[in-house]
Amino acid sequence: MDDGLTGLEAAVVLIAFVVVAAVFSHTVIAAGVSISGGVNAELYQGLSVAGSGLMVAGTVYATDLMSEQRYAQEVRIPIRLLPNSDPIDLSTLTIHIIGTDHYGLIPANDLLFAQTPASGRYSIRHPHRADQNPILKPGEMVTIAVRPTVVGNLQAGDNPTIEIIAPGIHPLRVQLSFPADLQPIMAVG
Repeated sequence: MDDGLTGLEAAVVLIAFVVVAAVFSHTVIAAGVSISGGVNAELYQGLSVAGSGLMVAGTVYATDLMSEQRYAQEVRIPIRLLPNSDPIDLSTLTIHIIGTDHYGLIPANDLLFAQTPASGRYSIRHPHRADQNPILKPGEMVTIAVRPTVVGNLQAGDNPTIEIIAPGIHPLRVQLSFPADLQPIMAVG
């Protein structure tokens, strides 16, 4: 009889441990779910930014406008938006040129749609829009002409980076590689 009561007592204690463990695990899981609620919003915002952005849409060219074959004075970058991206205003781009001995900010040209921007400016080279509408939509492609003031990083053997930043989307970094022998027009990226 004592053996039966001892077994019954052990069963009751075991059941009590299982119930306490179940309550504890439910509390931990509920706390994790409530904490992760805020993380989900951040996660979806991060995925939205990462899934939208600019991309290079062809070959990047550098141009020696002076035909000196010492420096390139202009870089032409074809870009387009990734699918499902929100439209962007091309006049609000921030463009940096990053080289071994220079870091420069390139603002928009006064006339945004121009074949060749003023020195130290960028413009939309192609396609030319008569209405000067600066909005780029998914599926559209434009060629940006970047003409830095300091061309020391645009010479034979240099490897500068051009960074294009549009508000609210992931920046585009374009690594350039200048050949040892410069030509009037050359592929650099």
